[in-house]
Amino acid sequence: MKLPDAQHNLLTICGLHHKLPIDMLCEILKFIAWTPLSNDELRFATKLWLSDPQHTTALQMYGHISTWNTILVTDMSQLFAGERRFNDNISNWSVNRVVNMSNMFHGAV
Repeated sequence: MKLPDAQHNLLTICGLHHKLPIDMLCEILKFIAWTPLSNDELRFATKLWLSDPQHTTALQMYGHISTWNTILVTDMSQLFAGERRFNDNISNWSVNRVVNMSNMFHGAV
């Protein structure tokens, strides 16, 4: 089992990566979500997620899209516009600070 890069970096900073078994770390990390620091960072990660049906690189870098912490994002306009394959659960995404969701799912099926 391999940790997403962002989560591995967090554990390294905290000094936990050598102290706990990988399975236990993975359980802990279910509660630690990747947080995009800007609208552009979320757009990049989303495009990466959507570019590969298996989500291999995005999973490694950011974890599952359903766990992303979007608390700092203010613009989700056209984020999934035209996407025909997207059907992941993003109901836990925080949209408290989002001021623009125009056409977020425009043309998506």
